[in-house]
Amino acid sequence: MKNLLTLFALLLVVGVQGGYTQKKQYSDYNIRKAVEYIEENNLDSALQSLEAHIQEFPTQQPQVYLIRAFVHKEKNNIDQALMDVDRFIKYNKNKDKELTFGAYRFRGEIYMDIDENDKALIAFTNALKYTKSVPDKKDVEDVLFMMAHIYYNQKKYNLADEIYNDLLRDNPAEQTAMVGLARNMIMREEYKAAIEM
Repeated sequence: MKNLLTLFALLLVVGVQGGYTQKKQYSDYNIRKAVEYIEENNLDSALQSLEAHIQEFPTQQPQVYLIRAFVHKEKNNIDQALMDVDRFIKYNKNKDKELTFGAYRFRGEIYMDIDENDKALIAFTNALKYTKSVPDKKDVEDVLFMMAHIYYNQKKYNLADEIYNDLLRDNPAEQTAMVGLARNMIMREEYKAAIEM
């Protein structure tokens, strides 16, 4: 639920309730009700409110699809969550590149949760195409760490190493990347190199 509330904060800041860069203003009543329901952990009612908003404004405020995707994920409706992420991407048409990054990241996280790691890597790679629009570079680092983790689990240590080395080039004191490199060295039985890190 923490991720969902974080998403709400982000969407409210970027103006999901303000009309999404169009002259016509859209009612935010159902969005506000959905937020209230989510805060009460009443996800079924939240979905009803979001559906009512989408029925009235199906393409004008694509961020609502991301909110609904998060609710579907919380309810473990994975297919519905993925379809809503796709709808956001389709209707957003790269207008909001920061949210597009977030949508691809979210898609990757969903795929990681259901152990479809190859699809997760594709989603994360797509997210990285939008890194210039992400103000908090920690979000980009998080995606890179998730990719490295997948590569580690797939025993593709060299690919994980590439990511860790890139992260260390940007920040030589990045502890998690150092630990990841050492862990990969141990898995390859390069004990001496791991100790010298």
